[in-house]
Formats: sequence, structure tokens, C-alpha cells
Amino acid sequence: MMSNDLIIEIKDLRKYYPIYKGFIKSIFSKEKTYVHAVDGINFNIKAGETLGLVGESGCGKTTAGLLLLKLIEPTSGSIFFQGVDIATLSEHEIKEIRKKMQIIFQNPYESLSPRFNVLDAIAEPLRLLKVLKDEKAILERVKDTLKAVGLPQTEDFFERFPHELSGGQRQRIGVARAFVLNPLFIVADEPVSMLDVSIRVGVLRIMKELVQQFRTGFLFITHDLALARYMCDRVAVMYLGRIVEEGKTEEIIQNPLHPYTKALISAVPIPDPDARRTKDIPITGEVPSGIFLPLGCRFHPRCIYAKEECRETDPELVRTNDNDHFVACIRYNEIMNDNN
Repeated sequence: MMSNDLIIEIKDLRKYYPIYKGFIKSIFSKEKTYVHAVDGINFNIKAGETLGLVGESGCGKTTAGLLLLKLIEPTSGSIFFQGVDIATLSEHEIKEIRKKMQIIFQNPYESLSPRFNVLDAIAEPLRLLKVLKDEKAILERVKDTLKAVGLPQTEDFFERFPHELSGGQRQRIGVARAFVLNPLFIVADEPVSMLDVSIRVGVLRIMKELVQQFRTGFLFITHDLALARYMCDRVAVMYLGRIVEEGKTEEIIQNPLHPYTKALISAVPIPDPDARRTKDIPITGEVPSGIFLPLGCRFHPRCIYAKEECRETDPELVRTNDNDHFVACIRYNEIMNDNN
């Protein structure tokens, strides 16, 4: 039974991409090879809650976000949106749900059509999904949304095209386009990574305020733990298609249990020349292939704490003593005691 506050819940979600070896080899080879982009992840997001999906490039964060919106088809697993498994719905059946789910893309220079001016770019979801049919009502909704994201509501600004806007203005248009429908759930895929540092805070603050105002479920995808700490109520750390640690943001930052999470946090710069960093946790080697995954724990080839049992046991995400903290590491208790 799902809580009334629960917007989205995914169970054992997977996405495998087949590797094509060429026509001749595909005829004679019986073995199928796949990239395990997302490999059995579970989490949920409540109304008004922001979950940060954190990890290095190639870990499967963006694929997971696209799966939740069913912009790509999952290989297996369930995606419950307000209690309905949308993974089983056809494109025609899911069209009505599109009104309640939106995305903010990473690159504002590519996500806006050069043929649409500001008014049309924001009004398009309202027209396409037939949320509003009266053009006067559409104009008023666009004005209200532009005001909410801190942009002008003048006729001159309405007529501008993307090439006439700054990067910050473009991304605010992207935020406005996502929120103009008052959706229940939004995926934000690295929404400020293409922006100058000087204007990131303004865009982040706007998104945070809108999430609280509309009680939107929000998935914030990022590789930057500092941004996740500012934006997110909870954080899920992803590595090679799996979630290796999940919990409340401050709990994860202050008390990381997985060696990979510890390494990510130790790599964050401290903006204080007099501050003393705790012992760095180095990561050795390169990220293993998403095709030929390591046996046992996927992180063991790069983990300084790995022992023989780590090469043989594939750890599950288990609850720790704190009910809201989960970790996938069979040695986390030993590592924690050693560090203390």
C-alpha cells in the first residue's frame, strides 16, 4: 500500500543496452553482450521532497532519470507513479500522465528550439497536452511562471529567441517550461552544470523555492556533492548502475559508510585555507567496463579496503542501525571502526 505523499517509487529497475558486434559475428555468436547502464535500483520520492542522485560520469544517473519519465523503455522492473506502474503502459496510455511529469535538461543551448520564442517555448506544453485551450489563460499562466523564475513579463521579452538570451536566462526558461504545468514530479538532469558559477545559486534557489511551493517530487541528478547538499533532502550514491549508499543528505555527508562515498566526499574542495581535511580516501585504477562487470562487489577493483571476500560477494543495499541510512558494503562496520 502506497502512502498518499508518495509520488514515485521504483523497484528493481534495469536498463541493458545490447552491444552489436557486426552482422557476421551476430549470426555465428550465441552470446549476447550488454551494457548494464542501470542494474536493479530501488528508491522512492515523496511530495515536496528532493532526492539527489550522485555519482561520477557513466554511472547511469541520466539513464535512471529518463527511465522514470519513460522517455526510454526499461529492460525490467517497475516504476510506480501515484500507485500506477507506468512501465507497463503504452505510449498512448501514458500521454495523460505526461502532464504530471516533466524534465529540466542539462544543456540550455540544446534543449530550447531555435524556432520558438520565449512565449511559445513555455506555452508549448500547455498547448500540446491541452492543459489550457484559451490563449488568454495560457498567456497569464506563462506570465505567472516567468515571474516565479525571475524573468521579465514584457511583450519584448516574449518575442525573444534563444540566441538572444544569456545562458542563465535560457536555463530559467527551461525551469519555467517544466513548472508551467504544475507537475507532481520533475527530473532535473545536471541543471546548472553548463552555467557560470556566479549564476548557479540563483537558478538553484528558484528550483528549491518552486519545489517547496508546489510540493513537487524532485529528482536532482548531479556529480557535485556540494550542490546535492544544498538542494536535496536525501541522497542516493550511484556506481556502475547500482545504488551503493542512500540516506538523509547530512547523514551521508557527515557519516559516509561506503568507501566510494567517502572518496567522493574527500575530493570536495574546502573553501577555507586554514581548514584541515580528514584523511583522503584515494580511488585506485579506472572505472571498470559496464559490459564486463567485476565479480563480487563492483567497487572492489578500486577500493583500498577490499579483501578476498569482496571479490566473491555481491553486496545488497541493507539498512544500517539508522533506519534512514542504507549501504551496499559487507565491510562497512569494520571500516567505520578502523577509521574511528
